[in-house]
Amino acid sequence: MSNDESVTEDNQEWQLAELVDAIASEIDYAEDTLSLKSYARGKSLAIKQLNLDLEVTVRRGQDREIWFRTVVDPKENGGTVLKLDFTQVLQSQLHGVHKPLDRPVDNRPLATLPDITDAEIKQLNAIAIYSVDDLDRYTQTPAMIAEVSRKTDLREARIRMWRQLPFLTEVKPAKSPPGSSVVIEGGNFGSVPSPDALVLFQGQPAQIISWSESRLSVIMPQVTGVGVLFAVINGQTTNTLPWEATTIDLLVRDIILNPPLPVAGDLITLEADLINQGSSPSGSFQVEWTINNLSDLSPHGTLQPNQRSQDSSIRHQLRFKAGFHMIRFTADPQQQLADINPSNSTFTKKIWVKSRQELTIADFRPIKTLDPLLNPNLGPADVLSLVFRGLCRFNSLRGLLVPDLAVKWKLETVDKITKILYFQLHDNLRFHDGTPLTVADVEFTYQVLRKIDSPWRKLVLTSIRDIKSGRSKNHCVYITVCLSKVTLSIPSPQGN
Repeated sequence: MSNDESVTEDNQEWQLAELVDAIASEIDYAEDTLSLKSYARGKSLAIKQLNLDLEVTVRRGQDREIWFRTVVDPKENGGTVLKLDFTQVLQSQLHGVHKPLDRPVDNRPLATLPDITDAEIKQLNAIAIYSVDDLDRYTQTPAMIAEVSRKTDLREARIRMWRQLPFLTEVKPAKSPPGSSVVIEGGNFGSVPSPDALVLFQGQPAQIISWSESRLSVIMPQVTGVGVLFAVINGQTTNTLPWEATTIDLLVRDIILNPPLPVAGDLITLEADLINQGSSPSGSFQVEWTINNLSDLSPHGTLQPNQRSQDSSIRHQLRFKAGFHMIRFTADPQQQLADINPSNSTFTKKIWVKSRQELTIADFRPIKTLDPLLNPNLGPADVLSLVFRGLCRFNSLRGLLVPDLAVKWKLETVDKITKILYFQLHDNLRFHDGTPLTVADVEFTYQVLRKIDSPWRKLVLTSIRDIKSGRSKNHCVYITVCLSKVTLSIPSPQGN
């Protein structure tokens, strides 16, 4: 057998832990030799750092373990370079992971751990943990436990249970308002709390109410938002669990008036724009309307998170006299809820109510209707003209049409039988109740006139072919005229 064949035959697969153990033994032997030489020569000799580069092949076993084999044949391709650095570590760096030399080694197999499954054993074997002692060495600090949990997909609570360390499994409820009572379940707490026992949420201590081996009851601190909860027991920090301190935040955004331009004596509806912008249901509460220093309380139901109120208590109806009035709406005026910002729960508005303007006109002619589309007589139209307005009106003194709702108009000839009249409306036209008057309202009036049994219907049908409201920069209506027929056109206001 050649030397190459002998080397290849001895080159068996190995695991990283075996290599590290072998190198550690060699370093121990080398340091013993250096100690003797240091004594003999009167000089201090030591190994400061060892760097090792190996070209290896890598294979994963059936149980997820990793196997290496050193590449010895230069002709072999596909090798991976494994770099190992061994450096001296200061004693202070070993604090927290130092294992006393006189501590016995626990070589029991992982199967002896309580309640461990075959699948969990395989997950630990995959990162070279084969015995109880291996698990102990790999999980000396909370950070090391978290790393083992990450690499094995095992919950920290399971690892801590096997290590007989305190652990948390669940918080009930998972979210509630600040200052509420919660139950924390887990294990290895001890039958009585240690002198240094703490339960912390977002760094703030909770008040411990009761304590047992596997359950704690605490009052959560006055902290809001989402964060982590953990405990410190006998100097050991547990794993963390997520918890949310929910909030109630009632916000009154506005008080809306209907009609928006009230007149003295009108029935006015006040509506508060109320929303719960917190993360917790509010529970029932009261609301208070204060009108000119007179208050009225009403019950209100629960508001869910981000829900806008539709409760009847947010609406209030009354009649005002002319003048200024102060209106205030307050949600939860007695502050029975744990609202994080009570100042948001009040909204105040000052409103102006116009005086009702009345005009009495005497006319000896009977008025059968106040609808100008159905009124056939000229006389009553004198009265109706004070109530209703048209695109233009007739000025008897000048003997011509002058602008009214329309600020101007023009006539455009399309062909021998078709003409188009363009009417441009005034800006900011409104009905008596404050509702905007648009070109669509003008078109609607003419379209109704073409359909109802009106004394003016025949005149409209014989003179106007069509009427349309258009969109343009100007408020415009256009009317198309054919010979004796005219098409009326009214461009709409910009943005309508």
